[in-house]
Amino acid sequence: MGIAGQEGIAATLRELYARARASVLASVLEWDEPTLKRIRDDFADIREALRGARPQAG
Repeated sequence: MGIAGQEGIAATLRELYARARASVLASVLEWDEPTLKRIRDDFADIREALRGARPQAG
């Protein structure tokens, strides 16, 4: 997954990815749109937070 390290945020991201994966796979058997939407929203929030944390060029 491209996550370095075993502690702190790396461990948290690994847990998040594992739980998201399990939820997505479970939705193959029984569609759970609210859960999938929450997962999508969580990843969008993380993406925006990481974008905001980047050093600005220039």
